[in-house]
Amino acid sequence: MNFNEALQVLRRINVHHGNAPISDAQAQCFYEELARSVSFDEANAAVREFYALHPHGEWMTVGDINLAVRRKRRQSMPSEATITRLMEENQISDPDEMWQFRRSLLKSLSYGRAPDQAVKRALELSRRPMLSAPSGEARKSLDPAKPGQRASPSYPVPLSAVSRNVIGNMAD
Repeated sequence: MNFNEALQVLRRINVHHGNAPISDAQAQCFYEELARSVSFDEANAAVREFYALHPHGEWMTVGDINLAVRRKRRQSMPSEATITRLMEENQISDPDEMWQFRRSLLKSLSYGRAPDQAVKRALELSRRPMLSAPSGEARKSLDPAKPGQRASPSYPVPLSAVSRNVIGNMAD
């Protein structure tokens, strides 16, 4: 949301309290304290809901807007069953890809992205897992005979190889 949109939201709040003039300092403070991920539409919806529930003169603050938007977004988060169904429908079975899909989906939704856009973004990112090299590329594995071996940045060690090495050494 830009400064002018934030000012419109602040004016909407002031309408409920006699339309007092807004100083430059008030406007700037309101804009700076408004969460960056809050959209103009979300802020206006929060103001409408607040004054529908508080008709007796209570002032809405910028913190109330941020809180209302976070609550609304949290309520729209998919259930674990829905996330699992989405992964099954898109044939995501690799643990690294599953983790990345879930993380990306929830992060996108928490920033207010539309559900279909969030799923599309999560699918893109899940195909590029952060914990290992993309499938099909050469991967280095840890050789138990060489405990000091390190992976290079261009060929990171997959998490599964690290786990096998740690578990294998514990069994010895």
